[in-house]
Amino acid sequence: MLKVTTDEIYKLAERLEAFGQTRQEMNEVIAEAASTVVFDHLIDLNQSRSNSLGGKRANFYANAAESITTKATSRKAEIAITEQGFALRYYGGTVRPTKAKALAIPARSEAYGLSPREPAVPDLSIFYFKGKSAFAGLQDEEGRVWYWLTKKTEHDPDPSVLPSPDSLETAAADALLVYVESFMEPPL
Repeated sequence: MLKVTTDEIYKLAERLEAFGQTRQEMNEVIAEAASTVVFDHLIDLNQSRSNSLGGKRANFYANAAESITTKATSRKAEIAITEQGFALRYYGGTVRPTKAKALAIPARSEAYGLSPREPAVPDLSIFYFKGKSAFAGLQDEEGRVWYWLTKKTEHDPDPSVLPSPDSLETAAADALLVYVESFMEPPL
């Protein structure tokens, strides 16, 4: 979990409490501001990180942006990204098959986003290459490889899928400052 704290935010919170605002209300402002920064960051990633096979776009990062939820309590402001697979990109890890004996990794653009068992995929047969670098795959009747088969995939952590803690801190502090100033403006 990424945590962002700053003395400036706490000082602004004290000023707001002087105007009768609760910590939960302040954390709602923080959560909204930070979620906007995360949303914009994910949309930028969606535009800059396309499918390397050139196949149909899954728009993973746009979907992740749409899955953002916020929660504020008197103690904290939370932002959650609920898109399946997002935590794997951020933290890294190992993926193993759960419903089959192997993972099927697309080898051609037409296979991207499709399971080998889907009707849109032609009949495929398995092939093996045994030797120093053994591997297996699924090919069509013409011998074109559609999928590579593997027992697991390893993914390195990628902290760049989230904005920097500094940008989140700045957004939170700026939003609280605007919120504080709204209580200090003289009535018309």
